[in-house]
This record gives sequence, structure tokens and C-alpha cells, in this order.
Amino acid sequence: MEHNEHELLRELAERYGVTSDYHDIWGQRHETSDQTRRAILDAMGLRVKSPDAVQRALADCADAPWRQACDPTHVMRTDAPAGVWSIRMPAQEHEDRGIVLSWDVRDETGAVRQRGQAGPGLSPAETRTVDGFRHARFELPLPAGLPIGYYDVTVKGVSESRQVDGTLRLIVAPAACHVLPEFQEGHRLWGLAMQLYALRSARNWGAGDFGDLNTFVEWAAKDLRAGLIGLNPLHALNNTRPFEISPYSPTSRLFLNSLYLDIEAIPEYQLCESAQQMVQDAGFQRALAALRAGEKVDYDQVSAAKRAVLESLWTTFHERHLGGRDLQDRELKPES
Repeated sequence: MEHNEHELLRELAERYGVTSDYHDIWGQRHETSDQTRRAILDAMGLRVKSPDAVQRALADCADAPWRQACDPTHVMRTDAPAGVWSIRMPAQEHEDRGIVLSWDVRDETGAVRQRGQAGPGLSPAETRTVDGFRHARFELPLPAGLPIGYYDVTVKGVSESRQVDGTLRLIVAPAACHVLPEFQEGHRLWGLAMQLYALRSARNWGAGDFGDLNTFVEWAAKDLRAGLIGLNPLHALNNTRPFEISPYSPTSRLFLNSLYLDIEAIPEYQLCESAQQMVQDAGFQRALAALRAGEKVDYDQVSAAKRAVLESLWTTFHERHLGGRDLQDRELKPES
């Protein structure tokens, strides 16, 4: 491969987030090969089989932001200056000074936190010809002092020949992760690291659950005077074979792993006679005893046991709180 083609391919890969190298656990550096770059870019739907194709893909990548009014997302930190954001629109040079931009910023409740207008008399921060048309980019100030959260910025640009509309998701992030007040005041804490699934007890179903966690936390705090617990991730995982997924690479970060549910502590359990009968059955109890006695966690069997009871609890929840209707038919609200 010619040097120029290598550099073009490297640049394109970097623009699409393909890292150029990495260091393994032993500190050894590994460089991404061009073969790997091509394979990844091809999987992303890019044509990179020739230098001309790579060049076209680079040009298209550079033009892509100009084909949309706003960037999809902008992240700002609470400790950083507010900065600016951009709106792009097709415009002839003589139209620039007459363009009027208007926008509003809404928080997660839909309330308007800011509303503004700029123009006429604006000057573009940058121009570019895309798909044969001149485009202009205008910069607008980001609102300052917004609390941490998600905001939707809706903007409209109007020139003498057209109107463009765009929406940007503004994310206001904290300057740093949460720091305990004790650490902020210079105090030191000690604690225990534990894997919840490995906790054993006389009451769990063969894997540590939230009931065990509650007992463990109380014991560590009261008897050992511990100040914190280091816990494995509790996000949703595939709890049946094959078990290739690490707790640190969950199926979803939006849901908890049902393996950790303390079934008998779920409110519906006290209301569901069929679930209680299932759990109290002698055969079921023998199965739970065998799971507790096992040398290793039998994820398949623990998950199957909990799933069977959860199905019954869901039926009770569905009938009691939803009146048998689908979730989308009724908003879930806590009982008064």
C-alpha cells in the first residue's frame, strides 16, 4: 500500500472512532493494521477498497455535518464556560445579513428555560460548498447556569429563500463524579469489596441477592464500622448459557439483573397465593437447598427458579395495578 493511501485510511478510521493503537494489560503497544481498519470501516457501511473510494469517504465525512442544521448532541460541564453551538443552513452570500435565527431551550419536564433570537445582521462563522450549494454556519451562545440534566434546543433559521429547523440535545454534566462529603472534608473511610452473586446465606436461592446485600451492609456498618462497600455491577446480563458477557459489559445499563431480586421481599409475593404455594412446595425447597449447597453458582437453575415465580408475581401485579390492561394503557403511579 502506498504511504498516501495508508495515511488517508488512517485519517478516515480516526474520524469514525477507530483507535490507532492500544496497550494491553502487560503494557505492550499494539497498532491497528490497515487490514483491520478496512474490515471495521466496511462493517460500518463505508466503501474503502481503493484510494479513490477512501478519498470520497473522507470528503463525505467532512460534508456530513453540513447536511444537518445542528449537531445531534452537545455536552457541557458545569465547571466550564458555556461556549457556543452552531446552526448550519444553505444560504447565498447576499442572504447572510438578512438571516434570522430563533431558538428555545426546554428541560426534561418540557418547560422553556431560555428563548432567544439573533439577526438580522449576522455574519457566518464559516462557509462551505456542499453538494453544489453554499452553506453558512452561525454560532449561538449556549445558555449559562443550567442545572445538571438533559435539554432539547430547538432552532429555526429563516432566510429570504428558505427555512431550516433543527434540534440539539444539550447535556449538562457534572464536573466530576460524586464525592462523598467525608472525602471532601479530608476524612478517610475503609470498606469491603464483594461480588453479590457469591454471597451465601441460609435464605437465598443459590446466589446472593438484594436481601443478602442489605444484611451485609448492616453488618459491615454496625459490627465492623465500615464506611463503604465495593460492589460488582448489577446491570442486566444473560443469566443462562452461554455466559460470555462480563458484568462490566452488560446487556443493558437501563435495567437491573433479575438474578439479584429477593423474590420473597417483592410486595406482590405477600399477595400471590400461587407464588407462595410454588415456593413452599417440598420439591421446590429441596431444589433451593441444593442450589445453596452447590460449590458454584448455577446461574441456569437459579434464574429458572426465580423466573417461574416472577411470572406468577407479574400476573398478580397486572391484575391488581393495571386491571388486566397493557402497560401502555395506564400510567403507573404509586399508591397513596
